[in-house]
Amino acid sequence: MAGPEPHLQRLAAREHALFSPKATPETNLGFQIQAHNAYEAGKPLDVAYTGQQARTYKKGRETGDIQLGKKTGPYASHLNPQEETPAIPVNDIHHLENFQYERPEGGASAATHAFMDAETLLAAHRANQIKLGGHQDWTPGRIQAAAWVEAKAQALMQLHGWSYEKAMADAINAYIEHFPKYTAYGTHEATPGVGTRHLPGVAQGTEAERAAFASDPRSFWRDPSGRDILYRGLGMWTRPSIKSTGVYEGPAGLEINPAEVGRPMVSFAGEQGNRVVGPADRAMLNAAEAARAYMDVQNAGAWSIPIAKQKTGVSTSLMSRRPGAGPLPLEDIGKLQAIGGKHGLPGVIDYGEGTALTSFGGGPTGPQLAKAGRQGLGDEIAGVLGARPEQVKLDTGYIDYASLWGKKEGTGAVTRELKRQLTNPDAPAIIAKLDSNMDLRRSVLAKMERDAEVAAQTGQPIRADVQLARKIISEEGFAGLFRALKAGAALPAVAFAPLVQLLTQAEELNRAE
Repeated sequence: MAGPEPHLQRLAAREHALFSPKATPETNLGFQIQAHNAYEAGKPLDVAYTGQQARTYKKGRETGDIQLGKKTGPYASHLNPQEETPAIPVNDIHHLENFQYERPEGGASAATHAFMDAETLLAAHRANQIKLGGHQDWTPGRIQAAAWVEAKAQALMQLHGWSYEKAMADAINAYIEHFPKYTAYGTHEATPGVGTRHLPGVAQGTEAERAAFASDPRSFWRDPSGRDILYRGLGMWTRPSIKSTGVYEGPAGLEINPAEVGRPMVSFAGEQGNRVVGPADRAMLNAAEAARAYMDVQNAGAWSIPIAKQKTGVSTSLMSRRPGAGPLPLEDIGKLQAIGGKHGLPGVIDYGEGTALTSFGGGPTGPQLAKAGRQGLGDEIAGVLGARPEQVKLDTGYIDYASLWGKKEGTGAVTRELKRQLTNPDAPAIIAKLDSNMDLRRSVLAKMERDAEVAAQTGQPIRADVQLARKIISEEGFAGLFRALKAGAALPAVAFAPLVQLLTQAEELNRAE
């Protein structure tokens, strides 16, 4: 989730550690993402798990180093791949119990820490000497983890009446097993929207022509690590982007194109059983997809996240998770639309690692959907996807540009809607964050260059106002675009720079970084 940069890996590890006391990996991850995204959005929280942790977090981000304690410090070191595995354990409550300590108020004393550190070191040494479990790579961390996982499994068996196998499967879960819960999906296509009057030959071209346009490296929104440029630019923890199939019911009917999915990590707000994406997270998701759809000349930008284990009444969509499955084949989309359409779920969203069926409003109620599942709907979907769906609440964001592109060039209608999406009191840092991202500026310039080339080679029309807006963004950022909008300079459909000048600008941006 942090990517390859050592400073981000260290930050993520220290965030995990700060919010780890008295938390499971699942809740720990949620509080971490909540605090992180709010801070990146420019709205630090007063309470993140606790008020004290929120204050420690805010001060740590401002000073550049989150301060940790005698337990949480070693924990961060164990998590950080840039640090050698420390020779001391994490002396948390569970490890204290392994040593048969009573739980002291305020945690372990300095003497207790020293004793437990030494004894755990000795235990690792002895385990290696006797090749415990057939291994000779025991460390203090692994010694502690073995006992911790076993103790957790025993507690789960007692609490829930589970079998040992089920309890152990749950006990070994770590952060990565909970990534899907907190992953939102920014689905996007490179193919210009039908009816936007920008490269219409591509928008309505053959499947092969649209695939070739999408596979041009200048069409990507990925950085060298494979992560989404926009979400990383906003400072969000972001998993690598994956390929998918875009399904969009537009003004001209159904459009199916090659697509990609950005995977930012988000937190939740709202009451238990009816959770929604948090306000700062939502503002950044909307901003990223609004900016992307604007720069890619799309009729709409969108993101969504399936939220499982919610109240039946609000769970009106279905989600089948298929890790590593890849883009959904066209024939499967048709099958799913036919199956879902019979039950009021005509909408298909492909995430590349799963598929959602939804109504986008006005479909079956939660209880009706649950009944349909019992009567065979789940089996029908599994017959196509090879995985049974779960009933979920689908939280979404949708930025509609379709009618705005239809207005006369030079009116600034689309740009004004973009400004509205990027100006949000829940995330005041959005524009500054995006404008400081040189990868984003280079990407915008590359798309301008790509479209100029395609137009010159094929004779297709391109929108001069779009090209001018891209040029301004690449040079002055979104702040410059909105200044030009206010002054009227960005509105006329004026001629744009020739290709040689574009290439020169790209080189200047590279040097500037």
